Amino acid sequence: MKDILLGANNIRPDFLLIGVTKGGTTTLHNYLQQHPEICMAEPKEPGFLSTEYHQCMNIVSTQIEYNARFSKTSSSKILGDASPFYLHSPSAPLEAENINPEMQFVVVLRQPIERAYSHHNHLVNSGHLPNIPFEEYCNMVIAECSD
Repeated sequence: MKDILLGANNIRPDFLLIGVTKGGTTTLHNYLQQHPEICMAEPKEPGFLSTEYHQCMNIVSTQIEYNARFSKTSSSKILGDASPFYLHSPSAPLEAENINPEMQFVVVLRQPIERAYSHHNHLVNSGHLPNIPFEEYCNMVIAECSD
């Protein structure tokens, strides 16, 4: 079994699960969590390796908080951190290399139009966006980008 601790008590994940919003990272996280030899950070998306996001809600900013996200058992041989926004994080690759030079990355992508439509529906259903048709929303976003 590979040493999964760095220093005295610091968690060192073996892989990062990263990807796009509404791409399927939550589903993959849940499947991986069911494997007896895999321990995934819980709750999902600690974000510890994205130092630029440490001020955001629910983002872990200390090593102690990060360690607490892993409920390692004696059968756990592989540790994983599912934080999709690492895909966009300038600091995450360097931080990942610092804690584990052999870090593996699992990247989840999705067909862009289907992903955008799913994200639009998610924003409408969660009350973060008025209930406007997808095409109107796209035109609004395009207009904002043109300014």
